[in-house]
Amino acid sequence: MTLDDLKTEIADIVEVEPAELSDDTSSENLASWDSMATLRIISFLDEQLDDQVEPEEAQALTTFGAIVEFARKRGIIDAG
Repeated sequence: MTLDDLKTEIADIVEVEPAELSDDTSSENLASWDSMATLRIISFLDEQLDDQVEPEEAQALTTFGAIVEFARKRGIIDAG
């Protein structure tokens, strides 16, 4: 998966255009990023990992930038 693919998937979950996502985008500044969207993001990441996101990892997924960092660390997207 590429970074653009991840951005498209997360944008779809939080119901915005991919261009609207930045590293700082979070539930604090995006009304459509509610608790259900957070659960869908975690579920999507679980599917990509074919494993479960650990609870402490899930708690850190509070911004799009944190999601990208997690995805790189866990090999969902290229580290480059």
